[in-house]
Amino acid sequence: MKNIDWHNGFVSAMKLELTENERNLTYETEHHIANRAQRIDLVIIRKNDNVEIHNPIGERFSRFNICEYKSPGQPLTYADFYKVLAYTCLYLYETQSPSFHNAHDYTMTFVREAHPRSLFKCLATDGIKISIVKQGIYELADTIMNIFTTANRELVKAQLKEPEMCKAVDELFAEIHAEQIKEMEKQIADKDAELSNIKAENAQLKAQNKRLLAERTQ
Repeated sequence: MKNIDWHNGFVSAMKLELTENERNLTYETEHHIANRAQRIDLVIIRKNDNVEIHNPIGERFSRFNICEYKSPGQPLTYADFYKVLAYTCLYLYETQSPSFHNAHDYTMTFVREAHPRSLFKCLATDGIKISIVKQGIYELADTIMNIFTTANRELVKAQLKEPEMCKAVDELFAEIHAEQIKEMEKQIADKDAELSNIKAENAQLKAQNKRLLAERTQ
């Protein structure tokens, strides 16, 4: 078993699973991120959001889909999950300006031969809900960014190990928070504008009532 190239077999299997949509997908194997010390097993890019993928795995894909493969005998641990989560967010950081509103463009997919019971138990304690799509296929209920913003930052940083990558994570959080603050400020501005309109309408009604009252007393 040591001589088996499980990784290339996994890539070929994914392409075979998604062969019906091969024209709409781009595959990037062993995609390096940050300072090239870390790499993603497989990135599947969906070229057109309007094209449906009729496959139990692919139908949950968004635009950028990060895939992690564990060969037979390899565990899928709690730390592995947050490592790939960190990689996914760094991939987001490198591919476009991070924004809370486009986190839905990114997904994570883990592939292994056995049910990761211990991992699911750990994720449940973190409040991450998991549902069964079909036999052998499971889905997390939260978006990538929702998971990341509630994740254990120290665990994520420990998986990155490189100072430059930790800096990128900090910058990612800063931009996410800036977007959230901007959205809150917009909501407050909208409420203020709505309140001003209500006050103006009330002033008009008072003036109208005063005029009507004056007309009746004449």
